[in-house]
Parts: sequence; structure tokens; C-alpha cells
Amino acid sequence: GAGRARREGTRMGLWGAAQAIAAGFGGLTGAALVDVFRMTSLTTSQSFGLVFVFEAALFIAAAFMAAQVMERGMTPRALVPGE
Repeated sequence: GAGRARREGTRMGLWGAAQAIAAGFGGLTGAALVDVFRMTSLTTSQSFGLVFVFEAALFIAAAFMAAQVMERGMTPRALVPGE
């Protein structure tokens, strides 16, 4: 927590960069997977459905990991914005 005031901008910048990278690669990867599945014997709707199920599984895994991190990191102190 030392130097909180000087690091808040860096934290926000890293958060924004992570979101931009995830959005870019997520869309690209999803579109590529749909194309790969369509090259097999799957229909377009089946391909989109399979990609959606894969993304839902990733979301559930990420939510579980976040819950584990929050559970370990919780201490009885006041929450500070940006942490």
C-alpha cells in the first residue's frame, strides 16, 4: 500500500490495457473458432453455440478464480478504491 497516490494511475492504465487486449483477442479468437467449426460438419448455428458454451465455461472459471482470490485477500479493514 505504500505510495498509493502515485500508483493509482498506473493501476487504471493496466486495467484498461488488459480490457483492450482481452476484447481484441476475445473477438478474434471467437471468430476464428466459429470459422474452424464451420469447416467441420457443424452448421453455423451449432458453431456459434459451441463457441458460446466455451466462453461461458471460461466465464465460470474466471468467476471461480476471482472468488478464490477475494476469499484469501479479505482482511478486516476498510476497502480503499483502486485496490
